[in-house]
Amino acid sequence: MTITSIGLIIITITIFLFVLLQFEKLFYLSIFFIPFTATGVFLINRVNRITGISVFDYIVILCLLGMIVNIKRKFAINRIVYRLIIVYMLFLINLIISTLLMPLLINGNTEGYDQYGNLYPINLSLFNFTQLLYFLFSLIIIFVFLYYMDSESRLLKSIYIFIYSGVFVCIWGWYQLASNIIDNKYYINIFNNMNEGYKQVIYKNIPRLVSVTLEPSNISMIMIILICLVLFLRDDLISKKMKYIFLLIFFISTVLTFSTTSILGLILIILYIIYKNLRYLQKIKINFNRIFYVILIFVIMVSILANYYNVFQLITTNKLSTASGVERFNRMIYSLNLFLKYPIIGVGLGSNETYDGLSKLLSNSGIIGFLLFIYLIYLINKNISNVRNDKLRNVYTSLCVGNNIYFVVALFSGLNFTSPFLWCVWGFLFSILNIDKRISNLRHDSTID
Repeated sequence: MTITSIGLIIITITIFLFVLLQFEKLFYLSIFFIPFTATGVFLINRVNRITGISVFDYIVILCLLGMIVNIKRKFAINRIVYRLIIVYMLFLINLIISTLLMPLLINGNTEGYDQYGNLYPINLSLFNFTQLLYFLFSLIIIFVFLYYMDSESRLLKSIYIFIYSGVFVCIWGWYQLASNIIDNKYYINIFNNMNEGYKQVIYKNIPRLVSVTLEPSNISMIMIILICLVLFLRDDLISKKMKYIFLLIFFISTVLTFSTTSILGLILIILYIIYKNLRYLQKIKINFNRIFYVILIFVIMVSILANYYNVFQLITTNKLSTASGVERFNRMIYSLNLFLKYPIIGVGLGSNETYDGLSKLLSNSGIIGFLLFIYLIYLINKNISNVRNDKLRNVYTSLCVGNNIYFVVALFSGLNFTSPFLWCVWGFLFSILNIDKRISNLRHDSTID
């Protein structure tokens, strides 16, 4: 295990903040580094790949230690959030049982895909344990978010940091893309020390935007959430001028990934905007701002993709004719058959790796895990009506739209249980529900007094 150059800087800053008991600032720092999936503090060199501890994971661990140091501080979870956590815990228990039990029962009699795309006999291995530990870490992320985002001001500050982090990621991605185009030196050791494939190309060596993430699909998923968040935030939370600037940056960056994930995500966002405006038209109230956004999206996509028509075909209509598309499809069919063979709790994490979220969720967790996961998303959306604070409801609704589109896209392009991004979004959502209930209780108490 080695400490990276950026890791030395991060460790120095975070230890300084920890010693000064500035745990809140530590948490804000973790929010900024949510998208930095290719940036490691510690690296572990393996035979086939480089892995390690990301900046975000490292800071979250320090935030958890901060919770232990500051254990006397009151920390309460309301009934709504408690119910969500219970369902989430049931999903975790299902995964724990399937991950530890099923490989033992199968005992090599059935094959699954490993992380490198090879079929191998399913047995209990170290990879099963590491995948399970990564997933258990998601619960720590959610509790850290609930603990530190305990007020409206802290939540909004975290949201703004998250948005500006996305802007930085896009600008850095443009620098990375420009370096690839002009064949200039790109400093991989700064933010891409866990990503040897940062220089990804598509049709006739056209470079793709990767930025500080592991692959183009990662940044596409992040942009989907950020676009929905910025697009639907109220004007008193973010000015129209800044909204236009942020959306322009996010849309351009999303398209420049040249991934199927980005195209599908943008199409779903556009369809949702059209649907919302059709409802307004029924009330004879046209929302010109959102219509402008639709036109803006269309112009940006057409202007960029017009020069890359073959690329557009490659990542959409001709996807299945490529080697990557054929491999993805074959792995999906195999994984669905694996689910039919072990339908109750699946074969567990790490026993079968797929590119699409649907077959992965079914083959890894079975029908029980799949239904619990769907039910959890249903409960998250259902609780929109329970948020009484106007600002919080607006942020919650915006994140819910992004979360729903993220999930639909992930069903086709891949649901990564080990990536912290989805759990961070859920951390935001759970925290909003917790804060809103606390505000409602304070108002109720003041009314009684």
